[in-house]
Amino acid sequence: MLLPLAATAGLLAVIAPVAAAEDAVPSVPVSDAVASPAAVASPAASPIQAGGLQRATRGPVKQIGPYVPEVPPVPPDTGVGRRIVYCNSCQYVWVIDESNKVIRSYLVSGRQYMPVPGTYHIFVKQRYTFATNNPSITWEYMVTFTYGPNGGGIGFHEIPWQYGHPEQTEAELGQFRSGGCVRQKHVDAVWMWEWSQLGDTVVVTA
Repeated sequence: MLLPLAATAGLLAVIAPVAAAEDAVPSVPVSDAVASPAAVASPAASPIQAGGLQRATRGPVKQIGPYVPEVPPVPPDTGVGRRIVYCNSCQYVWVIDESNKVIRSYLVSGRQYMPVPGTYHIFVKQRYTFATNNPSITWEYMVTFTYGPNGGGIGFHEIPWQYGHPEQTEAELGQFRSGGCVRQKHVDAVWMWEWSQLGDTVVVTA
């Protein structure tokens, strides 16, 4: 039996799926939809009026978790005035001027537990040098402040090179990667070389 054309159209209006509309439009009883398909309004039938919109405003910002400063604070009990502070456990260096102001700080790569905590002084600066136990490993901008157990100097310098390749990347600074010295980025090594003076204090903390 064939249904009248109008009734067929109404039935199709009920069973034809509408993508994503079921999530936004309340359900309508089948009988109402058949009797008046227009009762289910399309989202486009009620456009949003620009006059009804409000400008978005930012609410209060709530901190989640502890505050982590961009530059770690200088360890306590490291003296006053012009000095270099090297934290072995955190692999970080602070350079402090005569007015007790931090003028530069950065990550480094040294050797765990070396040198032992204490107060040292810069006693030699070398533009070029090499590893005591392996002359093929070389570096520049050496600022020496103590000696290691094998008699070699320990100081600040750039990342060493061997056979044309760096011993580590700058991204790896902050890790224990050295045989004893304190490795720095090239720009930091140059800066330290130029700023430091013989006799400057170096404070090493655990």
